[in-house]
Parts: sequence; C-alpha cells; structure tokens
Amino acid sequence: YKVNGVQIDSGKNYWAQLIPGLKENKYSITVDVVSKLGQRGTAQVDFDVVKNSAPVCSLNYTETNLSWNFSNDCTDTDGKMARYEWYINNELRNVYGKSATLSKNLNRGKQEIRVLAFDDSGDSVTQTVTVVGPPAETSGPAEATTTSISSPTP
Repeated sequence: YKVNGVQIDSGKNYWAQLIPGLKENKYSITVDVVSKLGQRGTAQVDFDVVKNSAPVCSLNYTETNLSWNFSNDCTDTDGKMARYEWYINNELRNVYGKSATLSKNLNRGKQEIRVLAFDDSGDSVTQTVTVVGPPAETSGPAEATTTSISSPTP
C-alpha cells in the first residue's frame, strides 16, 4: 500500500488496511499486487478527507395536561447521528434517543431541558429549553383537631 506515493507498513493483512491519522487533505491510495503466477496489477483510489461538520438540531416540544413531549430533530450532512444525552435540571437522565416525555406531575415548577446530540465523528451540539409545570406542592404543619364525645348522664 502507498499513500500519496509513500509506502506504508501493511502488515500481513492484504485484504483490508486501516490508515490512522489522516488529516484534512487530498489522498491517493495505490495497491500493487502480484499474483501467484507472476502477473502484476495496480489499483488506485483518490479521495478527500474533509473537516467534520457538526450536526444541526432543533429542539421542539408539545404539551398536554399531563406531560411535555420533546423532540430533538437533527441532521448531519456528512454522517449520521450517533447518540443523545438528555439533562433535566442538570441531571443526566436515561434517555438516549431523539425524543423524551416528561411528566408534569413528577416534575413540578421550572424545568430546564438540555440535550446534547452527537454525530458519528464525535462532534456535538447543545439545545436548551425551559418549561414551567404546576407549582411544587407545599405541605405545612398539620392542624390539630380536637374531638370531644359527651355522653348523657343518667
């Protein structure tokens, strides 16, 4: 194997070759082969390594009486989306897809939703939205009640 005319150590694997550390540039990979009968052949592939583009995302939600339904719609022009991390009030939740549902009953008051979306090259983009649910329930001291029972005297 040759990369831009420079021979690289191909090891013993003649069928596939990993070439780590290629930076942004134009490359030409050439393979020279010799058959068991002595016939020679050459194959060449030209390609560009380009800078990765970060994903572009839009965090939206719909609301019902009981919950918020969030959707983080992302596109990656030079790859695909790999994973999502959802944080509710800076706490990582066990939701790794592009959508999540949050109960209003279990999440009262102000809720900050932050989503990190990662593409297959490791670049990420962060989206944030704040929603406000029902006020937190407050419980004050219990009021004392007195019950008196009187029985008639004979």
